[in-house]
Amino acid sequence: MNNSKKTTAIRLDIDLYNYIKNVGLLNNRSISGQANWTIRVTAILQEKYPDLYAEIAQKLNKAEY
Repeated sequence: MNNSKKTTAIRLDIDLYNYIKNVGLLNNRSISGQANWTIRVTAILQEKYPDLYAEIAQKLNKAEY
């Protein structure tokens, strides 16, 4: 079994990076752990609650960052 870890560079807006990092610290997660958790939540919302996901996505797309 190959146990080597592969890394990928992901570019984030610095404000979003800081938000993910700070929320992760509050939840005792590393930034990668917090990012993984956030992605899992997003995927679950999209799959199991598509109406709620669409509503949130629509609001976020209208917001200016």
